[in-house]
Amino acid sequence: MGAAVWLGGYAYDLLTAPEWQKALLSIMSEAGLRDAQVFTSLGSDFVKEGDWLVATGCKARDCDAAMGVVALRRADNAVMLALRELGQGATIFGDQSLGVPLSINSLRAGN
Repeated sequence: MGAAVWLGGYAYDLLTAPEWQKALLSIMSEAGLRDAQVFTSLGSDFVKEGDWLVATGCKARDCDAAMGVVALRRADNAVMLALRELGQGATIFGDQSLGVPLSINSLRAGN
C-alpha cells in the first residue's frame, strides 16, 4: 500500500483500490469518496512533487466545473485530497499539519 508504487499510476485507480479504502474513509465520508472518484475520472498520472506524489484530475465531460488533486506523502504514505467545483471553494481532506503540496494549494487558490 506504499506511495512509491503509485508513481505513474492514476488518481482514479488509487481512489477505487480496495487496499486504500480504509485510509481514504478515515479522512472523508463515502459520499466524499464518490465525489473524488468522479472529480478525478480523467486525469494525469502520479508524479513527484517535493515530498509528495501528486495526480490531478477532472470530471469527464465537465473538466472546467469539477477538479481534484490526490497527493501521497512519500515519507509515510499519508493521503491528502482536494476537490473543487466551479463557483465554490476547494475542500481539503487529510492532515495538513505537515505541509500541503503545491498542486493542492494551487487548486485551493482557484488555479
